[in-house]
Amino acid sequence: MDHALVREVKEELNLDVFDLDFFCSFANTYPYNCVVYPITDMAFTCKAKNFSLITPMDDVAGFRFIPVHDLDTNMFGMDSARNVL
Repeated sequence: MDHALVREVKEELNLDVFDLDFFCSFANTYPYNCVVYPITDMAFTCKAKNFSLITPMDDVAGFRFIPVHDLDTNMFGMDSARNVL
């Protein structure tokens, strides 16, 4: 799992991460092509080597850093993301 996470973060944000630790997981569903699939969403904590190189790539349209206390979880698309916070 760690290798997949490192690869995906690099692919999506051009960010090198390390010191990954599993944080939590939640059951979720993923509707695709008229079928609803049961999935498990997992959250990890990690460190980044250099935030100055962060670049939206692949499926990411943009990014921004928001202090945790300023997050509006009602804006999250999935219950599992709200549960992580």
